[in-house]
Amino acid sequence: MTNIRTSSLLSKKTSGRLLIRFFLFVISGVFIGQLISSGIFVFYFENNPDIMNKMVAHPTEYFSYSQELLLFQAIYSFILFLITPILFSIRFHFPIDFSLESTNSRNMNGYFLIGLLMLFALPLSGLMAEWNRLIPLPFDWKESLVAMEKSTEAITQIITHYDSLIEFLIGLFIIGILAAIGEEITFRGIIQPLFQGLFQNIHIGILITAFIFSAIHFQFLSFLPRFVLGTILGYFYHYSKSIWLPIFAHFINNGASLCIVYFYQKNNNSEEIMKHVPLGLAFGCAIITFSLFVLLKRTWTTDSKLTT
Repeated sequence: MTNIRTSSLLSKKTSGRLLIRFFLFVISGVFIGQLISSGIFVFYFENNPDIMNKMVAHPTEYFSYSQELLLFQAIYSFILFLITPILFSIRFHFPIDFSLESTNSRNMNGYFLIGLLMLFALPLSGLMAEWNRLIPLPFDWKESLVAMEKSTEAITQIITHYDSLIEFLIGLFIIGILAAIGEEITFRGIIQPLFQGLFQNIHIGILITAFIFSAIHFQFLSFLPRFVLGTILGYFYHYSKSIWLPIFAHFINNGASLCIVYFYQKNNNSEEIMKHVPLGLAFGCAIITFSLFVLLKRTWTTDSKLTT
């Protein structure tokens, strides 16, 4: 198979064929992940197997099980977003570059700039979440989406509730590090190149992947900021030619968000998290974020020319 690091795009035929095969792998990953994690969950709560439904309906009553639920979620995500894409990559010889030898991936200035960019993007993300809530929808759609949102948010509330620093560090490892690695390998490492090849267009591939990345989280009220995040990560991968750059950016985004949640929890005012972002602050952060992105793009473009 043609290596995506040395060619601009895969062919339409190859991309279409591999997308179908990857979709089948994902279905298998969903089934196996749910089977294993649910089996462990039921075994652990053998005296009360319907506790999951109770957790979703009344999450504030089950914060004591936050670490158990986080572990089960980690098992499912590990199978779906790590084992599945790696097996696919091995089975069909699809190249995912985990090397740290390239100029870009060893450029510490790049990591520093990415860290700054992701931190300055947080207020902008908060403002986009506010705009997201204002999007008008048909009543039937809105009712269904709000119900789905509440269900997903209920689980999120539990797995991001930490009673100690140790619990927070475990959450940071699972939600920050493992999620960043798995989701970037899946979406940027495999799905994005396949859609870019299918449409023979770099930008359409990035946008479609970002759309799927946001939709798969089943949180409509944060769809817009997550879509923008996916787009940024997609361009990071395209310009840097290294999967580790979007992984690092994804970790900074998740890790910073968890740190904010933990800070507010420790100060007993978690209800005030990101309620409103001043327009001036968001606008200023947007300018800085865009400037850092342009600087990174120029750096990666220059490095690419030097290594060719």
